[in-house]
Amino acid sequence: MSHSKFTLGLGLGTLIGGALVCWSRTPSGRKMKDELCCAMHKLSAGAHEMLHQVKDEAKTKENNLPEEWHNMLKR
Repeated sequence: MSHSKFTLGLGLGTLIGGALVCWSRTPSGRKMKDELCCAMHKLSAGAHEMLHQVKDEAKTKENNLPEEWHNMLKR
């Protein structure tokens, strides 16, 4: 039974993948691919910037900790 499910899944994946490749070759497919690529780059850049902001804020807060907390963190 599991072999037939695997074969069915493999066949459906092949058909769907082939259809998507054919569709991606059309002008509208290329446009959508470019838009997705651009959106992913913007998302990545935004996440990278947010990471730097959080890192800077953590450093600022660490510098404002009482001295006894710094000793506890070093252990």
